[in-house]
Amino acid sequence: MIEVGFVDGLFEMYKLREAIAKAKAEILSNDLTSSYTFGTALFTSNITFRSSTIENIIMDKRIELDKEKKIEASLLIYDYLMMQHAGLKLDTAVFFGVV
Repeated sequence: MIEVGFVDGLFEMYKLREAIAKAKAEILSNDLTSSYTFGTALFTSNITFRSSTIENIIMDKRIELDKEKKIEASLLIYDYLMMQHAGLKLDTAVFFGVV
């Protein structure tokens, strides 16, 4: 991985601010970010056979758990974006010898 230079760092901070604002707005409006796409892949990747009976029995619980995990993951995505932005600000401060 290539280290981010000063100008690239400023540009990346701008892009991150846009991503942070978008994620925050999405989380505030519907508890989820659109960048979370993992969804029910966890469930379907752990099924070793196809059974519509089992799927129908657990459907409501699966949907509820999936929504909870999507909300948790959305908050983690937001935190990760904030952490990246803070890291780039620190890099910029180090560049100028402030820190």
